[in-house]
Amino acid sequence: MSRLLLGIVVVTVLLLASIAYVYLIEPYKSLAIEAPRVASVPNAASASKGQQEKGAVAQLGRDRSSTSIPASMSSERAYADAYAILRCAHAADDSLALPQDMTDEQKKQFQNSRVEGLDCSALDSKHSAYDLAKFAAEKGNLQAQLDFPAIAASLFNDETNALDPLLIAKYKQDSLKYLNMAASAGSLDAYARLAENYRIGLFSQKDPIKAYAYAYANSQLNQSEISTRWANQFSNGLSSNELLQAQQLGQRLITRK
Repeated sequence: MSRLLLGIVVVTVLLLASIAYVYLIEPYKSLAIEAPRVASVPNAASASKGQQEKGAVAQLGRDRSSTSIPASMSSERAYADAYAILRCAHAADDSLALPQDMTDEQKKQFQNSRVEGLDCSALDSKHSAYDLAKFAAEKGNLQAQLDFPAIAASLFNDETNALDPLLIAKYKQDSLKYLNMAASAGSLDAYARLAENYRIGLFSQKDPIKAYAYAYANSQLNQSEISTRWANQFSNGLSSNELLQAQQLGQRLITRK
């Protein structure tokens, strides 16, 4: 692999990792709301670490069009499986840097502790985390719509996918689509994440007016001092006319439900 190609891959992976961080953690620090729930998979035996490692890479990088998900599958089940695949894949990753003074036995115990108690039976699924999350989001599962950006980012662990501009564009388009669906359903989390999107330019071009509009809508719905202070940060640098535009847009966003 050329250095240029390797650099592109590294940059892409770091970008997607930052997306996953922002959309799972960052908005909640300032809003004081709970981070996305990790769904439990009901009534299935936990897989061994070896089984997890065997299926993890395949589940995250499998061709998304390989197998159709049956329409009879519930959105709750699809979301639970998608999140389980993601968690188990991360838990089975042995590339985590550990302190040099740890003994081999301590390292082994640490690695085992990362997968202990996880139900990783979803790794045997014929469907990828990307497909399952998309399926659940399309069926109206609110948590899947919120978490799709982080779950679907796992698709880009595969180098070929990470260098596919059409796939990356589709990922961004879908991420924005599902966050808007969640916002239309009245999700305060979705408003916060969309505000961050337009502030940073994750899935679309930066737009400070839209960023403040979504933050303003969030604060109006949340009706808390914390959310108001958080929203005010998005107004910095806007002219009086831009502030008025953003607040009017924010009001329209609130009433679109």
